[in-house]
Amino acid sequence: VSCPTSVILTNSCSINILYFLFRERTTTMTGSSATFAAVLMATLGASQGVVRISEVASQGIFDVCGGKATVPGDQYVELHNSGVSEQSLEGYVLYDDKGPTGTEAYTFTGEVIAAKSFKVVCRGTEFQFGIGDTDTIGLQDAVGTQISTSGVLPGFGDLTHTYQHNSGAGKFLYAAPTPGAQNKFQADEVVINEVASESVNNVCKGKDFVELANIGSNVADISNWLIHDDRGHGKNGTEEYIFAADTKMAPQSFMLLCNNKETFRFGIAGRDTITLVDANKQVVSTPGPLQGSGQSTNTSTYQRRSDGTYAYSFPSPEFANTFSSEIEKPVVINELSTTGTYKTCGGSQDAGGNQYIELLNTGDEEVDLTGYRMFDDKGPLSSTVHTFDNVTMAAGEYLFICGSGKKGNFQFGIGGRDTITLTEPNDDIVSTTGVLQNQFTTDLSYQRRNDGTYTFAIPSPGNENVIISDYADDIFINEISDTGTYNVCGGDDKTPGADFIEFGNKAKTAIDVGGFIIIDDDTDFSHKNAGVIPSGTIIKPESFLIFCADKDFNFGIAGRDQVSILDNHGTLLSSSKLEGQGTPDMSFSRTGDGEFVYATPTPGGKNMPDEKSGKPGSSAASTRSVRSALSALFVAISISKFLF
Repeated sequence: VSCPTSVILTNSCSINILYFLFRERTTTMTGSSATFAAVLMATLGASQGVVRISEVASQGIFDVCGGKATVPGDQYVELHNSGVSEQSLEGYVLYDDKGPTGTEAYTFTGEVIAAKSFKVVCRGTEFQFGIGDTDTIGLQDAVGTQISTSGVLPGFGDLTHTYQHNSGAGKFLYAAPTPGAQNKFQADEVVINEVASESVNNVCKGKDFVELANIGSNVADISNWLIHDDRGHGKNGTEEYIFAADTKMAPQSFMLLCNNKETFRFGIAGRDTITLVDANKQVVSTPGPLQGSGQSTNTSTYQRRSDGTYAYSFPSPEFANTFSSEIEKPVVINELSTTGTYKTCGGSQDAGGNQYIELLNTGDEEVDLTGYRMFDDKGPLSSTVHTFDNVTMAAGEYLFICGSGKKGNFQFGIGGRDTITLTEPNDDIVSTTGVLQNQFTTDLSYQRRNDGTYTFAIPSPGNENVIISDYADDIFINEISDTGTYNVCGGDDKTPGADFIEFGNKAKTAIDVGGFIIIDDDTDFSHKNAGVIPSGTIIKPESFLIFCADKDFNFGIAGRDQVSILDNHGTLLSSSKLEGQGTPDMSFSRTGDGEFVYATPTPGGKNMPDEKSGKPGSSAASTRSVRSALSALFVAISISKFLF
């Protein structure tokens, strides 16, 4: 039983919880009233979930926790209750990286935190553990669930900087201390825009480079900021680079830093992490670990996308980054193979043919490719560049090009860490694959997803790509309600709430479904009514998560609608077609074998269809996992090699 945060302490909600406790006999009511009260408060606290770690001081500051104006106090952890009701901390546990069962973990007794307020917890007078530079601070509620964590501290804390939760960014950052008050942060406008760990022709004399970009509308003062690699600040001698006083960046400008004596001296390789830190020792920007394994080449660097994520793409130092998924050109590199496949480009039913590249015109008009050029990682000046002559592509047409010495075929070889790029006569990029992953076999080719990224899939030369989602084994539609049901999505005991769609996670690890898309028959991932799940939305291991109409998606569910999930690459992940029998007491629920039946709603829990509550739908409604269907397709394609 859980109650909406806004009514967690109302009489009706408390009565529901009491009723549940009696009905399910989950507690012994013959014990003391104090024992029962503790159980009740634990239930209330677990349902509320509004207390979190807000600030961590690993060095202590002035005027707090025993400190004076000229003498710093002890270390502290600040908690924040963002809810509208007072919250009991009875039984809550605050701990460091030794965990909630560590000998110095601190258990709260008889303490409360007022609504919309902060509570500073001091070392010495309250908790006893020390907060190290790279410690992790956690908070566990009264029923043993971790409800908040700082993550690993980066080690920049000092008298004027504490590690604080930034609710807007959804992460912790360093900022000026604000004990007992709302955290305050400066806007991030300067970012690491591009990182090269391999030489790029005619850039920085072939040395590694890091490019910064000021994406804001104001001049950015980066005086005394610093940049370092994964060895961190102050731990790599003179190799980190500190920007000189009065260093400024104009709005919408770039700054290229080359690996030499004048700027940074650290080398960039493998899974290095490059970090930009401001004068207040706050981490401003980092792309996270590079992808290593040779993905960076002289035709591919690690670059920032417009949404703040990073990916490899064609180098663009001192220019705006360009990604295949963001290029609005109709012709794309749709598929390629380094090993060839069966019955293609000279292959037989028993052996793969020559390498091939497939283009696709995704537009509505014919495209003249005369003068277009296609090349590998040797670049556009190589003698093996393939130039198109008197070639046109109709709307929706696939163009298949084989690799061999014959006239009309491309002459360069594809392999290893190649990047295949297509440009217009004026050298504008039309499409690029990024660095290949070198996982090719005759049964796998490199194919373009709907969002412009690439992955390996069953070869489909001359046909639409058939790609299995990376999440096909784990994430699925578990339950659909086209009428809403009680006590969920705005409903109460008497009135059904909004329509809902419930995801399930079969994995034993949590999965971030940020960027996943919910659609019905009348929408697709590009339409405004589709539900795009916010970044950082987590489904816990082997559990469920509900998405409500009008809040998480804008289409209504009715009749024989088909509801589908697309993953963060736009690849179909799970789909189910309703039979039009839904009521507030009957939702469309997935059974253990992937079929769907109408059954008693179980939002947030495991489905329990039975003979009285539902029967399997017709063949149109019987939905199995997408992976099962695609696996069958794989078998069919494999068999066809020997039959035709």
